[in-house]
Amino acid sequence: MSKRGGRYIAAVIRHRWAVIVTTLLLTALLGYQATFLNIRSDPDSMFPPKHPFVQIDARVRREFGGWHYVLIAVKAKHGDIWDPAVLSVVFDITQDVRLLPGVLPNAIFSLSSPNVRIVEDREGVIEPRYLMRSVPRDAAGLAALRSTVLGEDLLRKGLVSADQTATIVSADFDDVTSEKEISESLQEIARRRATGDVDIFFTGGPVLIHTYNTYIFQVWQRFVIAFGVIACLLYLSFGSLQGVIIPLVSGGLSTMWAIGLMGYVGIGVDQWNTITPILVMSITAGHSTQLLKRYYEELATTADSIAAVKQSFLKVAPVMLAAGLTAALGFASLVAFDVPSLRTFGVFTAFGILCGLGIELSFIPALRCLIPPKVNSEPPLDRVFLTILAGISRSLRRGLHWPYLGVAGLLAAVALAGVFRIVPDFSFIAYLPQGSDGQRNFAAVQRLFPGTLPLTILIEGSDQIAQDPELIGLISALQKHLEKQNEVVYTSSYVDILKQAALAFDSGKPLLDAGALIDRRLAAQLLFLSYSPQYGNFLSRDMKTAVVWAFLREVPTEQIAALIHDVQRFVAARHPPDRWRVRVGGGVAATRVALTEEIVRGKIVNIVVVLTVIFLVSSLILRSLMGGFLVLLPLLFTVLIDLGLLGNLRIPLDPITASVAAMAVGIGADYAIYLIYRMREELAAPGAGPEAIDRAMKGAGRGILSVATAIAGGYLTLAVSSFRAFVLVGMLVSVTMIFSALVSITLLPLLIIRFRPRLIFGAHRTRIA
Repeated sequence: MSKRGGRYIAAVIRHRWAVIVTTLLLTALLGYQATFLNIRSDPDSMFPPKHPFVQIDARVRREFGGWHYVLIAVKAKHGDIWDPAVLSVVFDITQDVRLLPGVLPNAIFSLSSPNVRIVEDREGVIEPRYLMRSVPRDAAGLAALRSTVLGEDLLRKGLVSADQTATIVSADFDDVTSEKEISESLQEIARRRATGDVDIFFTGGPVLIHTYNTYIFQVWQRFVIAFGVIACLLYLSFGSLQGVIIPLVSGGLSTMWAIGLMGYVGIGVDQWNTITPILVMSITAGHSTQLLKRYYEELATTADSIAAVKQSFLKVAPVMLAAGLTAALGFASLVAFDVPSLRTFGVFTAFGILCGLGIELSFIPALRCLIPPKVNSEPPLDRVFLTILAGISRSLRRGLHWPYLGVAGLLAAVALAGVFRIVPDFSFIAYLPQGSDGQRNFAAVQRLFPGTLPLTILIEGSDQIAQDPELIGLISALQKHLEKQNEVVYTSSYVDILKQAALAFDSGKPLLDAGALIDRRLAAQLLFLSYSPQYGNFLSRDMKTAVVWAFLREVPTEQIAALIHDVQRFVAARHPPDRWRVRVGGGVAATRVALTEEIVRGKIVNIVVVLTVIFLVSSLILRSLMGGFLVLLPLLFTVLIDLGLLGNLRIPLDPITASVAAMAVGIGADYAIYLIYRMREELAAPGAGPEAIDRAMKGAGRGILSVATAIAGGYLTLAVSSFRAFVLVGMLVSVTMIFSALVSITLLPLLIIRFRPRLIFGAHRTRIA
């Protein structure tokens, strides 16, 4: 590296203006591409597409809808809903929803929807009629409507609250209409139809996602704040504006390159890659800080800025490449997750880090040559760092190892206990700020209609299956079994409508129940005579596909998983024939289980892959397996602490918290690599004595603490938020950054001094105290 590196840096310095102009032109080009960056949220990208539950859900949605399912609750302020004033609002809202862009006409359900019909026997003819074609105004009409609704399980459970003070209007929208459009349309309807007689609440996937995105995209404002905090901490560390500007210019340019490429390839900003700018800026500024610290050390020795640029580059470039490649691989390892948005986040963060390396090893040395150096001999934060590092170095050289090992052992034991308490879970609701419109509306709807979490059971056949008596019996028994479970509020299927038709046909004597299977010909006749749009939510037009809906309470994911396994066992025990296939696992409830299972599997794979990659890369770069182990040990300890925090603080393992460990490992590997390189360099110097360890700790340690403090400070700006996702990322990243730095300047040098690996000590293994 020395000869080639010398020729390279000489060329950069000689052609510094060309390097600067070329870099700025590339930045302008990519900055232009960044203008094509669009903000969009694809909920499907958050779920593992290969998981069976997700595939079942996609199949159900293609056939029966459910892309953008919403609920509008109309609650009477006084009395119950059986009042013309309340029912008029329900009628008007239903008409408003029918006119909204993207709404699926056959998926609108309410007391006044044309899709909700009652099957009646009129002079020997079965005829579906509208439940409420117009609002009844007299007592007799209201009583008749009330009696009809309460007498039908499907209507009573699906449309009216248990206390009869509220009713629901539900609708589904196509997959083209955005969450923002849907949410704003519902908000306008609620505002326009609100009266002194009713309260109106609305929720559903689009509303929750829009609320979530409203907060998540505030990260751009946080980026500016984080930029300012990092600038202040860098100033306190360097004591000059140059020490602020150069790292932040490096971070800013690499961030622009990353988001410019995102715009160029058409990747939209979603829930995950919104934090890519802060990450790329923090990591790149950290590498630039290490380079700048070394530049000032060399400048103090040579008093020649150009010579200091050359020497700092030759001594730091190899370690910067090693650390940067390791960090990039750490984030790229997120491709181990079968979650598209998380994989995109990892890939583009890795790309940003690589861009940062290119800028730091070309543009920054060229720029440094043009700026006259200005040194503050005693930056305030730097004095604190030097005091801490001197104390640690002195105690380690004197053999005071047990206090460090004792504290590390205690922390490891506490963290290990927390690991066994980790609970995988994920819910949009948990992240919404208390009191926000999305959270408030969801809570209100859930209180009135607790079954807000759909789970689906898909049945498919090669021929018409709807009139199969065996299937009718299975569905009827399955619904009864489900409704006995604590998690299930109610169920619905085409069999419910068929039962209603059978009752109407036989003057109140049921021809269908769980114990008596209906005749195939009679079932076919009833289906034909009673068919209406109401069937569309449960049965395909060719009658080859059916779905059973179970509506669950908002319960932990592990309870949903247990329920799904229970239903699978129930179906398997009845030995369904080969002519149709029963699959359990669609709906929001099942996709939550799928995401949680993938996060657990992916997290294990991710940790194994990233640590293996870091070990191999570090061993290759350091040309020593011991070097790989030395880099790995602090990271293992940091990962253990990170996971222990989740368990001990009862923070669920979800896509957000799972990505934090990758951040910590990717950045934390830099610290170990910088320290190992510096200790090897100092101990390789002729006549190196015990003070070599002090110089290594002082040189690399100051950079480590400066970087960790700046990154932690930048991320703490996220923690000052009502949005729980920001709070968790800000808190966890800040804690793990500081902890990773402390492990690198305590346990790592302790292990090096105690075991004196030839990789670092060379011929001085027995001479250095």
